[in-house]
Amino acid sequence: MVTEATNKSGPKISVYQEWMESIGVPIYEGHFVEDLRRAELAWWDERQCNAAFLHLKGMDGVSEARIVEISPGKTLPPLKMAIGELVYVLQGNGFSTVRDELSGEERSFEWNERALFHIPRHSVHLIANARGDRPARLLHYNYLPVAMSVVPDPDFFFNNPYQRSIAGDLGSLFSEAKE
Repeated sequence: MVTEATNKSGPKISVYQEWMESIGVPIYEGHFVEDLRRAELAWWDERQCNAAFLHLKGMDGVSEARIVEISPGKTLPPLKMAIGELVYVLQGNGFSTVRDELSGEERSFEWNERALFHIPRHSVHLIANARGDRPARLLHYNYLPVAMSVVPDPDFFFNNPYQRSIAGDLGSLFSEAKE
């Protein structure tokens, strides 16, 4: 199985890195980014938002981090990923809906600055900015690079028609505010 590609200058790069570079948004490399809330982003047409990837030392081939910025009052297109993802809210307020395709069960929740939530694998989810006057900025984290080293096909991981019920019901994955 081929899991690497050769770039123009000769060294081999992973299928994940080749995919990441094909998106056309900034890729931050090195050891850190001083302030993720102010990092320069560029338009990612497929996700209908501004975004950037973090390809920092120590992450190579293992984990992915990316910043996405949702315009005021906008909702990102629905997305289904074959892997789970953690989302940390850098700034803004919004809401998300997660749906289990097989059971039809759906769970919506609100989030705000410094919230952390998990999007389960094989679930369709929407992420929306609830503010009409400011963008929301999120940090997404997952293990897509290591997954792509096993299955070197980006289409396998995004909006794949495969359906599997989410382990447990959505009610047990997300809590509700209680008095």
